[in-house]
Amino acid sequence: MTDDDPRTGRVRCATHGDSAPAYVCGHLARGDGRAFFHADDDPGNPRPDAWCDACERLRVACGGRWTEEAEASLGVRLLCGGCYDGIRARVPSGMG
Repeated sequence: MTDDDPRTGRVRCATHGDSAPAYVCGHLARGDGRAFFHADDDPGNPRPDAWCDACERLRVACGGRWTEEAEASLGVRLLCGGCYDGIRARVPSGMG
């Protein structure tokens, strides 16, 4: 469980403690994603927004953009940095 603290802009995870927030699609958060894609528009962010292969296929089918339909399928989940790093280590990169 991750709790968001709007006063600090940090999240608290029962497993990893205090961290910067990270966002992934619900598929990755549940362990259903087979590939790890991430935004590349913020090179200074060590944990850019991430999504799975199914979400990437939908984004590509929508012209390579995050349309309302594509965003609705994401089921975005807030995670701590440790949880994000764990997913990133387990799921193969979809970008190459």
